[in-house]
Amino acid sequence: MKKFIIISCSILILFLSYLAFWVYSATDTKNVKLTGYVFDKETNKPIKNAKVEIENYRYESDNGFSNHDEYLGEDGYELLSNNNGFYEITIDKSAFIVIEIRKDGYKLKTESDYSLKSMSFKTSLEKTNN
Repeated sequence: MKKFIIISCSILILFLSYLAFWVYSATDTKNVKLTGYVFDKETNKPIKNAKVEIENYRYESDNGFSNHDEYLGEDGYELLSNNNGFYEITIDKSAFIVIEIRKDGYKLKTESDYSLKSMSFKTSLEKTNN
């Protein structure tokens, strides 16, 4: 009987640990600072005025409802890189981010990642064969 109680308690502790980890990992990260640089792949020089389109996905909807199984909220942002190829934005709440970077004369580049408090991208764009 003592073995049964020990095994049952161990299983319960493992299950609760897993559940706590799952709930924590499936929540929106607040105040995500997203920064990045855009470079020419061949010359490694910064590309200014590259259009940076950000699709932000959240577990929380616009009405405050949360679901840890699917994204209920979505936001879109557009930025331009500066003379140094740099861009930055702070996003209130985020779970997953997709970034599309485009510039005339270059191929579209898409990057994505799960949200962290601080995120940084260094993107090299390849010229088109025009």
